[in-house]
This record gives sequence, C-alpha cells and structure tokens, in this order.
Amino acid sequence: SSRPLAPPPATGGAGVLSPARTSYSCKVGASADPVVRRAVQRAAYLGGLTPAHAEAVQLVHYQPGQEYRPHFDWLSPTDARFAERTRDTGNRLLSFF
Repeated sequence: SSRPLAPPPATGGAGVLSPARTSYSCKVGASADPVVRRAVQRAAYLGGLTPAHAEAVQLVHYQPGQEYRPHFDWLSPTDARFAERTRDTGNRLLSFF
C-alpha cells in the first residue's frame, strides 16, 4: 500500500517550506529499511567512503509541475550558520541520485 510522506517530527507535523523545491520529501535513516541500507552501502562504495559517512536518505515525490531548482548542497565557511549546520556531519562531499 502507498503511504504519504510525513514531515519531520521537529516541525510539529507542519512541514518545511523551501524556496528551492516544490516537491514532497522525507528523510529515512539507513537502519530503518534494508533497501535504503543497501542503497547507502552502494553509494558509499562508489564514493570510496564508508556508510558511516552518510546522511539520512532523502526520498522525494514530485507531482506534475513540481520541481527542485538548481542549488548547492555544499556549505560555504562564510555562511552565518556554517558551524551549526556542519557540527555533527561535516560538509557534504558527494550526492547520489
């Protein structure tokens, strides 16, 4: 059966508006699902890293007319929130699609 993607609990179920995307998305940890875990293992292998370097996987659903505008996932050290946003996981090195 199909289940809708749920907003992250930190948002109180309200979701998060983004100027870069009009799609629906959710994050799934590799330990939550064996298919996600295998995809993370494969991406890590292809990137020459270990799965421990991976962020939660972002699942995205697009309806007709929705988009994900070009953007950068790498954070500049001059960003006001750089330290906060990279404290736990560091800066993003790779993205896999």
